Amino acid sequence: MSKMIFTGVLLVAFHWIAAQQRIDHTFQFIDGAYFSNQQLIKNKPNIEFFNFKPFGYQLDSKSNLLFFDRNTLQAFENKGIIDSIWTVVVGGKPFIKMGVDSNAVYFVKYHLIGKVSYFYYPVYTDKPVEMFVHNPYTGDRIGYKTVTNKQKILIKKILDLSTGEIQDYTQENVLVYLKRDERLRQTLDQPSEQEVEDKLFKSLKIYNDRNPIYIKK
Repeated sequence: MSKMIFTGVLLVAFHWIAAQQRIDHTFQFIDGAYFSNQQLIKNKPNIEFFNFKPFGYQLDSKSNLLFFDRNTLQAFENKGIIDSIWTVVVGGKPFIKMGVDSNAVYFVKYHLIGKVSYFYYPVYTDKPVEMFVHNPYTGDRIGYKTVTNKQKILIKKILDLSTGEIQDYTQENVLVYLKRDERLRQTLDQPSEQEVEDKLFKSLKIYNDRNPIYIKK
């Protein structure tokens, strides 16, 4: 009898593991708008796009940023739900909302999906630059003026998919996760700063492989 019970427990455990759907870069989410991180990891959109008309969007040249078209944005605003959206999924791939201002609402593609997800996006900031003024006849410097140039910088973030916490992609923040994995921790013990930087992104991918997160039931 005990052998039969043990076999039954193994079968239940096998079917439970088989039924789990691992969230990684190959996972196909249901297209729609998700109002929270928890809805995303349940793969249950608050609004499924096939039920939402009209729905249109554009992608930037690298397919990293997604923008609603004017009619879709207006429809979401009319329903008063644009501020509620956490992430949208298009073509099975999630894009997290990172920009809401008077000019645009944009969403950023999850570049790495797993327990610790990663994404990045550009921003433009004003950078004052001093330009010297020269005498056109003598070439002598006679003064200067300050002009403002637009400077493009990349913002890099990590997202704890189990909690929804977003942090800057820094060595310090990533190492908090990597050091929870004993084998990874051993490889990172007392390396040089450059060695850590070189291994940081690769190690993050290994961490996600070894510490999977699954769709909640």
